[in-house]
Amino acid sequence: MLSVSVLGIEPIEPAIGGSRLRLKGLYSNLGDSFQVDYVGAFHWPGPESRQVLHTDRLVETTIPFSDQHFSEIARLSESLGGKSVIDESFPRFGKLSREFCLRVGESVARADVVIFSHPWVYAVAEEWIDNGRQTVIYDAHNMEAALRRQLLGESPLERSLLRDVERLERRLCHRAELILACSGEDRRQFLDTYQLDPRNVRVVPNGVFSQTITPHPVHDSVDVGGAEVRRSNPVALFIGGRYRPNLEAVEFICNELARHCNEVDFVILGNCGTAYIEQRPSACIPTNVEFTGQVSDGAKLQWLRRATIALNPMFSGSGTNIKMFDYMAAGLPIVSTRVGARGIENEDALVVSDEKTFARNVRRLRSDPLLRNRLGRKARGLATTVYDWSGISERLGVLLDDTCKKKYRTQAKSTTHRPRFSITIPTLDRHEKLRRLLDLLTRQREKDFEVIVVDQSDQPYERPNPGLDIKVLHSSIKGSCRARNLAARVARGRILVMTDDDCEPGENWLREATAVLDNTEYVGLEGRIVSERIDDPGWRSVHNYGSESIGYLTCNLFVRADAFERVGGFDERFDEYDFRYDTDFGWRLEALGEIPFSDHAFVYHPPWSRAVERESLPVRDRMFEGDALLLRKHPDRYESLFRLENHWRNPEFWPHFIRGLQKLEMEMPAYAAEAYRFQQRGRLDYTIR
Repeated sequence: MLSVSVLGIEPIEPAIGGSRLRLKGLYSNLGDSFQVDYVGAFHWPGPESRQVLHTDRLVETTIPFSDQHFSEIARLSESLGGKSVIDESFPRFGKLSREFCLRVGESVARADVVIFSHPWVYAVAEEWIDNGRQTVIYDAHNMEAALRRQLLGESPLERSLLRDVERLERRLCHRAELILACSGEDRRQFLDTYQLDPRNVRVVPNGVFSQTITPHPVHDSVDVGGAEVRRSNPVALFIGGRYRPNLEAVEFICNELARHCNEVDFVILGNCGTAYIEQRPSACIPTNVEFTGQVSDGAKLQWLRRATIALNPMFSGSGTNIKMFDYMAAGLPIVSTRVGARGIENEDALVVSDEKTFARNVRRLRSDPLLRNRLGRKARGLATTVYDWSGISERLGVLLDDTCKKKYRTQAKSTTHRPRFSITIPTLDRHEKLRRLLDLLTRQREKDFEVIVVDQSDQPYERPNPGLDIKVLHSSIKGSCRARNLAARVARGRILVMTDDDCEPGENWLREATAVLDNTEYVGLEGRIVSERIDDPGWRSVHNYGSESIGYLTCNLFVRADAFERVGGFDERFDEYDFRYDTDFGWRLEALGEIPFSDHAFVYHPPWSRAVERESLPVRDRMFEGDALLLRKHPDRYESLFRLENHWRNPEFWPHFIRGLQKLEMEMPAYAAEAYRFQQRGRLDYTIR
């Protein structure tokens, strides 16, 4: 069992606010291989030291700052006109809290893994880390240097504090074996600012305990603290704490949204409303705006159930807003700025707006119940499948375990060096096919590879082939993109190899790929896929004849591990369709360099009878909804694919393609509209101009 020390300067309980919810969510379900000791601080006077047992694998110890520490913070804050600088000042004053530092030192001394929740505690713990024995991880709730650049002013003292933050975060980033970023945007900022190895910066998103928030039908009243409030107008809800970007959002709601949406009641939940009134005591609050102040968890759930629309008009900040995941779990349609939606990979579940369009989109949702229901269902689905804390924490446990093993293998200089290839295989309820594939892999003439199976079956695969360097991961979350991204996160190989559980590679498959990829200028390789019954309508044949260097099917695709990281892996939005994710990935990969094609590095993909439900035409045709997302991301390349594949000649293509366009609120391009007209007339011999 690995002992994990997580260090921060706030308590977990009560779990209010984004940072505390992330702490509770990330470290509650890492797995039986981890024992987590969280050491935090009360950064306000009054509370005494305490210990909380969250689970049998997560214990919290929280200790107050010392009186001298509080005095120094107060003095500094006063010199800055009352600005809160608890976080930024910790590198200067942290060692004044001796009892807290003592407990941090004890936790670090026992730990195999030391995780810094925010960079602050690294200022006092840096000297206690044993590089040879311990794995260091930075859980970056935000890109702090960028965030503090927004929050701090231009005075010499504030510039000095900012330099402290930047130096501290830089040192931690270069010390850590792994950096956990909340969003792809934050990851890119870390890479650009601190010149880090892309393999060491991973996106671990924020989430929600989705099962604690159950959507209910909208009623005309809400019971808040025992008092029933009746409303005739729909409710637009915003949630936020005492954080400057939240106060900016409140000001926007009061000054813009409430004025232009007078048939909507705006409810502002949390301390942001209280802080806004304190800072602007003479402000005129519109009659359709209500401030609740901080409320209990029960009252918050009631408001989430009562709300018609959720809002996130954020214009600054870093990381992701956990309120977004509460909204999603509640099945609410969301209107957000792009800043407010950062870290949400599937923006199709919300309405992204700017200052000029925000009010118009609120009015639009108010008057369109079908759109509200559609967005709400999609948001709830994402919350339960992608952004539920149980799954995020479980995947983090796999990543931590693999990070530690890699470190120990490197230090031991063992013979289990980093292999050339990592063969990644998703599987779902096809264990017999998987066994056939694994047996064929034992016959490969090239032996420098490992195998990573991600099993999404209800009954896990429990018979790995003993002749292979193999790791089998079981995930209850379905989706080809998620499975392939998970496999890539734990892979050790220099080259990732993608194939399917029903494929049959030739014995020279990897050796032929090696001959091509010895040219380091190539970022990847597409191999031949052969099949049978190609023209038999009763069978689904999978091959890439005629689509070389455009389809990039993941039955047979090689990509360098660093290139995979640079493009951000597979876009998990395509899991809704289980289609086109490989083409999207290949097209993004092309931006990094050449991807040659090899006839010799081939696999055989057996055809599947259309009598098998998952291979039937009704099931497969529904996947064409994914063409709309591919079109949105790659409008120029998609036209070439559209003309090449000729799916438009299939009458069942059109209802699903059109449905996909409608979901994404896209117009059909002119060439597709022309093909649709001729298909409707039965002119299947027509050639698109």
